[in-house]
Amino acid sequence: MVAAAGASVAGGTGGERMRRERRRRSRRGPSGMAERAGEAGTAAAVAALALLAVAAGCHIQGTDSGVCEDVEDFELRMPFCAPIVQYRACVPRFQELFSNHTVRAKDDWVARTFKNIVDLRKQYETSEELQDAGITETGEEGEIVVRFFENPDCESAYKHFMCWLNFPRCDEEDASMILCRSVCENFMETCEYDADLYRCGDPRFYGGLEPEADDILDDDGLPIYWRAMYPGQPFRDNEFDEEDNPIAVCTPSIKGAAPPRAGAAAVAGAVVGAVVAA
Repeated sequence: MVAAAGASVAGGTGGERMRRERRRRSRRGPSGMAERAGEAGTAAAVAALALLAVAAGCHIQGTDSGVCEDVEDFELRMPFCAPIVQYRACVPRFQELFSNHTVRAKDDWVARTFKNIVDLRKQYETSEELQDAGITETGEEGEIVVRFFENPDCESAYKHFMCWLNFPRCDEEDASMILCRSVCENFMETCEYDADLYRCGDPRFYGGLEPEADDILDDDGLPIYWRAMYPGQPFRDNEFDEEDNPIAVCTPSIKGAAPPRAGAAAVAGAVVGAVVAA
């Protein structure tokens, strides 16, 4: 359609355009077929670019480099996250310059990152050396809080957080949607973080529930702040219809189908059951 519209404007209208076309063809001779083939290739390229522009409706890392696909289109290329990403999702779009910008490559990265972080955390939590020294993983005095060790619900909540964060849901216009606040809340609650460590709140407070206190000062008398932007911020509250079904306003906006297993704390929201389910 783009190529046809361009030809109409450039070539005139009605009989004049037809006469020009006949004269142009008569001058082509034996090379006419090659010329027409080149024009066809150009038209196909323009059409492909037009379709690509329409398909590019979601963003990855703030860049228009994703495409929305249905579950049946990406599930075989997403072995780690597909059981969790059960909606039309924003996935990496093919790019000739970056051959590793694929669904499988990103899914593998999420899987590796998840395993590395969980394994490292468990090493800290079970370290006899740190326990004997009476220090935490940061070298401060105190005991390490056990969150992931022998807590499969915490691992599951973190896995869901990672998959939903990296493969966001697409809305009806194929634009990616930010994370639901309940995803963050469920992770914090299930992994037993203290309330002052919650980062699911107002982005003005870097996700905290209230402004950070400025009573800790450095040698120059300036306040020291510890908070930083948390992955997934800003979050959005879930919305529900009259029958308490989730409305797709954030990722994942799906109704929990299973209750948390024994020992896991529940948080109100559309994703509670889904987050802690294996």
